[in-house]
Amino acid sequence: MARTSIVGESKGVAVGSTAIDTNEYGTVTIIAVSAAAVGAELTLTECDTSNGTFTAVDSSDVVGAELTAGEVTFDVGTVNLVGYIGNKRYIKAAIAGTGTTGAVLLSEKRYAE
Repeated sequence: MARTSIVGESKGVAVGSTAIDTNEYGTVTIIAVSAAAVGAELTLTECDTSNGTFTAVDSSDVVGAELTAGEVTFDVGTVNLVGYIGNKRYIKAAIAGTGTTGAVLLSEKRYAE
């Protein structure tokens, strides 16, 4: 019996106000690096469409961080990994704070057979 494997593919997307399409990806991880910012915050919003009204992500749809009112606050000098496990197709991840950068990693791309 031949075995078919699903080839994993990852894609990095800059953090900002652009809607990120999570369709066909198994995992969504937000990577936030807080270098010098005090009280740096990551804001996560979600929507079914790319141009609809985005709402705050519920805390039950996030792993690896405590989410309060759609925001994660991080300590200075840390690398933070936040997983999104919600069911909306589009998310936005915005980071506020001087010296703070981030990216969104989409992993485990699914291919139709």
